[in-house]
Amino acid sequence: TDSGEVLDRPEYKKIHDEYRNLVDVMLGSFMDDIGITADQFEAACRLSARDLAGLPAHFHRRLFEQIWAANDYEMFVKMMTHKNVELQLQALELIERRFGTMPSIFSADPEDLDSSRSDESEDWPDNDDVMTEIKKLQIDEIEGQDEVVAVP
Repeated sequence: TDSGEVLDRPEYKKIHDEYRNLVDVMLGSFMDDIGITADQFEAACRLSARDLAGLPAHFHRRLFEQIWAANDYEMFVKMMTHKNVELQLQALELIERRFGTMPSIFSADPEDLDSSRSDESEDWPDNDDVMTEIKKLQIDEIEGQDEVVAVP
């Protein structure tokens, strides 16, 4: 909500439960693959927190936020809301880059909304094309971060 309260919606709870299970399975598989216990993993995370002290604070937080969100419903909802806003902004930037302008539906004038529903909407890409392009951009961004984060 606008006041910062996290909505307690059943569909959000269900998705959070699925997310928690996914994180548990993935972390469990990761720990099995590298042959460590949950206690050893936790100790390594604490050690990493000290080792990462020289990096910007947002880097450290983002590194562990996805794991913490599995056990904290409020953090999960805030993280998903933030990600949704990021994706929407990326979609708008992509549309603007590709077509050189914003669709009139995003104008500040509410009276323009009715006129924006004309045949000119045929010129805009469909949602699947936009989402595919955004996924490509995110993969490129993640791969770029991996190169920066890698420590010899």
